Amino acid sequence: MTEIQKTKNYAPGGIKDNELKKMPIGATWVENLIGHGSGAIRFRRNSKNTAPTAGYRYSHQGKSFFIQIGQYRITESTAGLPLQDIRNKAQEFATLKRQYPDLRAHLEYLEVQRQRQQRTEIETERQRTAKGTFRQLLDGYIADRDKAGINTKEIRRSFTKDVIEPFSLLLDIPACEIAHNDILTILEPIHARGSLNQTDKVRSYLMAAFQYGMKQERQIGTAKAGAVYDIATNPVDGIGFDSADKDIVNKVGKRALSELELKLFYSSAGLDGSRIGFPLAQLFRMVIATGGQRIDQLCREPWDSFQGDYIRIIDAKGKGSVKRVHLVPHTERTRQILAELEPFTGQHSHPFSSRPDKPYDKASFSESVRRWLQTDFAVIDEQRMEHFTPRDLRRTMTQLMQRAGISDSDSDRLQSHGVAGIVDANYRNDPKGSLPSKQRTLDAVERILQRVIDGQTDNIIPLRKGESA
Repeated sequence: MTEIQKTKNYAPGGIKDNELKKMPIGATWVENLIGHGSGAIRFRRNSKNTAPTAGYRYSHQGKSFFIQIGQYRITESTAGLPLQDIRNKAQEFATLKRQYPDLRAHLEYLEVQRQRQQRTEIETERQRTAKGTFRQLLDGYIADRDKAGINTKEIRRSFTKDVIEPFSLLLDIPACEIAHNDILTILEPIHARGSLNQTDKVRSYLMAAFQYGMKQERQIGTAKAGAVYDIATNPVDGIGFDSADKDIVNKVGKRALSELELKLFYSSAGLDGSRIGFPLAQLFRMVIATGGQRIDQLCREPWDSFQGDYIRIIDAKGKGSVKRVHLVPHTERTRQILAELEPFTGQHSHPFSSRPDKPYDKASFSESVRRWLQTDFAVIDEQRMEHFTPRDLRRTMTQLMQRAGISDSDSDRLQSHGVAGIVDANYRNDPKGSLPSKQRTLDAVERILQRVIDGQTDNIIPLRKGESA
């Protein structure tokens, strides 16, 4: 067969499948498309081991152009396109050519745009996945609290139980993509089981975690090391309870022990049958003897903090990261409490402890009071005492001081309550400077306890060394 015989022109639809399957090597066949200027399909077979290839051929401004379509599929089991698919694709090109006469240039432009869009999408996804995840946000918040010296045990427990374990699919999502609905999805199951306080607690922790993520990227001079969260708004903001649940969650504590109740608890805690271990009973007595200090802060202080003329307490409460030194003068009563405790925990790291190397867990406080309330010690005139919590001891001491005429400012300063204002931070910032006024307040507290606990009526306290009558 000559070269001329290998080159053939066909009318639209003129080439048959059985012809293409037997197409000679080196042959070029052209099948015209319907319509003037629509172009044609060009088939070419280059070797024995390859199937014919097809492309769209057209003319523009006197020049011939060719756009590859693909390989013809000889059998069902081989790669390539059926003849009809090749014709359909060529017809698509022909239709597009009517709108864009320089079809190749248009297709090249589309390919450039496609690649550009692909690169944009890849970069967008890279930036998206490079942003800190929800898991990293929670871990970062806890690490920040640890660094500030805040006890994060409860935060860890709440996150693990109510966020991480039940909603693991959310953890790898960028924190900036967590929305209000996701927060509601987390909180609803807690609320559904009736745990309103836990719902509010987890809500508060999540609010603080997202606030941490936003704050660290907006502070002047803060190093932008680690995860970048790019959180625009806090998704927890605005999420709250309905009126009925809000009243329960925000219920103001009002329980304060009567003088008789306080005496019964102080006197019987730690005795046989009280269901309170002696070191823990001494902790409750220390709270009362110091005018209502925060029980968890007293408990976490080591023995060294109780040496000398005063008790050294690190006041780091709530969500704030600022730790303040709070000094409470010793009294004869506080020294006696420690002296009685020394044979039990003198070799421990902390005076108020059941283990050699760590203090009591805060969960022990409420549980021990609950157990004491079930004993015969908590019965007055055949009536069992109303439930109270360790926090109510602080309120009780506040009200006793109030009734004794101790000023609110002196009471607040002794209890380290509401003393973090600008004046205290910038001027009254020497912890020892307030010791004399606290000593006078504790003298008054001791007179109250001598009357209420010890049954004395003369309101006289022993003079301290160096005092004169």
